[in-house]
Amino acid sequence: MEAQILTNFIIRYALKFLLEPQTLAVNRIRQQGKAAWKTARFRWVAHLLIRLGEIKPEDLPVELWDRAGPVPDCFDPEKLPKISPEQIVWWDETHKKCHIGDPGTDTISERVGFARNPDGSGRLLPLAEGGIITEEDRPCHLIVKYEQELRIALGVAVVKDPVTGKIEGKKCPIFEYSGALIKSHQTYMQLRQNEINRVNGLKGQWLRYINKPVGESPNPYKARYGDRWEEEIVKTTAMKNVCDIRSLVTHIFEESANVMKGTKHENDFVVYHDALNTMYAEENKDWMKTQMINGRSYHDIWVLPENDLNAGTNYHGRPVGNTPELMPLDQSLNQDVHLCALRHVTYTRGLPRTDPRCFSIDTPKQAFRTYSRVWQEWPPSNRIIEDVYRVVQSLKAIYEKKGGVIAKVPRSGHRAIVNKELRCWGGRRVRRTDEEILADQRWTHPEAKAAGMETANFQYDLHHGLAANGDT
Repeated sequence: MEAQILTNFIIRYALKFLLEPQTLAVNRIRQQGKAAWKTARFRWVAHLLIRLGEIKPEDLPVELWDRAGPVPDCFDPEKLPKISPEQIVWWDETHKKCHIGDPGTDTISERVGFARNPDGSGRLLPLAEGGIITEEDRPCHLIVKYEQELRIALGVAVVKDPVTGKIEGKKCPIFEYSGALIKSHQTYMQLRQNEINRVNGLKGQWLRYINKPVGESPNPYKARYGDRWEEEIVKTTAMKNVCDIRSLVTHIFEESANVMKGTKHENDFVVYHDALNTMYAEENKDWMKTQMINGRSYHDIWVLPENDLNAGTNYHGRPVGNTPELMPLDQSLNQDVHLCALRHVTYTRGLPRTDPRCFSIDTPKQAFRTYSRVWQEWPPSNRIIEDVYRVVQSLKAIYEKKGGVIAKVPRSGHRAIVNKELRCWGGRRVRRTDEEILADQRWTHPEAKAAGMETANFQYDLHHGLAANGDT
């Protein structure tokens, strides 16, 4: 036993001191499949460029068409439905963490503050002259055990007037599903049935509604609420945390049809949505083929790979994921909305939360109200037009890279690329004039502007002693 211990000690000593081991960082690697993703992405962007009329089959490299036979159906413009940027309604989901506290304190640890007169007047006074900074002046951020977040789906489009040919950037109404996860219709219906079964086992106020046949099976919710039963059951604890994918899809296609009314592509518009697994499930796709708008099914309106593009791969029948370059909202528009909302929160930070003019993101409900008011005017038409047309430039850039990641605009979150040379993508907005930049920066909701002016005037009065002595 002692000999074994001595042997182990000698081995450890030799490994630790004689062989001079080095501390090595753990290399986090992805599962194999990046090459397949790159190839599928190359084929997907080439497919879209042909449908947009930006390239011709003879421009294709040999990797996509070896010239040994006819043009593959998935790259033959004669066999593909043509599309244009003014024909597409773009939809994307975005989330925003709720934040309780002073604006910006969730991302910073320090902030500049100014000392004030200790007499309670609120006037600014340098520290050297006796000014003080109290605990109330310090910015704060409330850390909660369970963070909430706003979850919304946004839609934008560039529409063309059929008479004048004038183009305009438009926005669709927001779809909100805060606090919920998007589930398949089958899962949603099973959860609903579980809730009905649970109530059937209760007593008390539900007793007179339990096991009362309504239609094919007992439904206490329908027996109690009548035609409103579906509205009531979604308010229950079991159902308020899930969202039926069909609700999202219906909103997307109905609002897309509304935004395209009276435009050149009113009867042939299409919808683009990036890779959302629940949306691309076969169950959902089969249902979409039964839902009609002006003689076309949701499935017909949907921009999907045609003619067996990427057949035999995981990307068959769906867009290639991790490709935010092809979504105007991912390019810049989502961030534009987030920044504009936070700016309005800052402008009205001095108002009580009960003031109807207040912009807040303390809770999902308040955040949705804030985003809905901002979304009415922001982003403006020119920003939407700019980012929609930039998708074509991104397509060409990816095509030149043969499906690889392109440079310029940073990715974030799970899309971040470890390789610093490949961590960016896209292109830049065309440089705007100083007047255009100022016009964008100065847009403020009228209610926030009025509240901001009141705060600014009050601070001016405090600084000049007008509020303290009652002068005007």
